[in-house]
Amino acid sequence: MFEDTQLAHLFPEWQLSYALYEWSRCDPADRLWNKQVVHTIDRLNTSRSLEEIYGNAEQLSFHHQEWLPTNGGKLYGIENNDYSRFVGLIPDFRLETSDKSLIIILEAKSGIKVPPSSRPLKEHLYLQFLEKASIPRRKGFFFLVPDKTTNGYLELLKRQARPEGALVLGIISWENLLDLICDHLIKQALGQLLNITNGLRRLRTWRKHH
Repeated sequence: MFEDTQLAHLFPEWQLSYALYEWSRCDPADRLWNKQVVHTIDRLNTSRSLEEIYGNAEQLSFHHQEWLPTNGGKLYGIENNDYSRFVGLIPDFRLETSDKSLIIILEAKSGIKVPPSSRPLKEHLYLQFLEKASIPRRKGFFFLVPDKTTNGYLELLKRQARPEGALVLGIISWENLLDLICDHLIKQALGQLLNITNGLRRLRTWRKHH
């Protein structure tokens, strides 16, 4: 990717995430499902769509920062004692079909730093949840990351891979989603700039009188 299009790292993670959430409210999830934007750890140099990896996904729902359901043990096929460890988890995004035969977790990142591989992966509970879920036969965990950090996050995920598992691991670059989120991201960023400008104006006024 050309340098001038490597721009996602300049925006905070919350703005990127909220832009994707705003897009999901007004556009069908099929557009994301069919985009060739996914790099998996077993095919690093190939871009594929979620549809190519998982096939069709009817009645797909798109959840943003929602708690895993308290009755999820039964929903996802996990023993209640095991599931209690996952109650309270709030994935950035969760895609799943109504019959729970498919579930994908997307975790958003920004900036240019990748956590060191020597440190335990912060998202290890999400991976354990997906591995233990027996009802979903199609499962995945993907980082949403700036283009500058794709290689680093792929290396992190390669360390988590279990050859015998059905869990697909990979990354999606924010830059490859710009055609979906650009307008929403601009709106978020401009709103933040206006708030900061207004705040600075008031702060300067306060300083003059104190």
